Amino acid sequence: MGNVASSPVFEAIASDSSDAVRLLNDYFESRELGFATLVRDYRRVQPDPSWFTPPAGVFVVVRDDNPNATARFCKRVG
Repeated sequence: MGNVASSPVFEAIASDSSDAVRLLNDYFESRELGFATLVRDYRRVQPDPSWFTPPAGVFVVVRDDNPNATARFCKRVG
């Protein structure tokens, strides 16, 4: 029948973990590229980890088994 992908796994991680920092850096880089022609002084602001600590919120990533996937999801919930 072929390979069947497993369901994505939602995982709360620390916003200052290495995975979160990598995701945020990728996000900020894409924002910088998108704003390069519109905003001259776009600046990165690393989120305060307390914003992603319950009950204020959580930092969520979605993991799957696709090694070619480049997009991941992160969201402050709270």
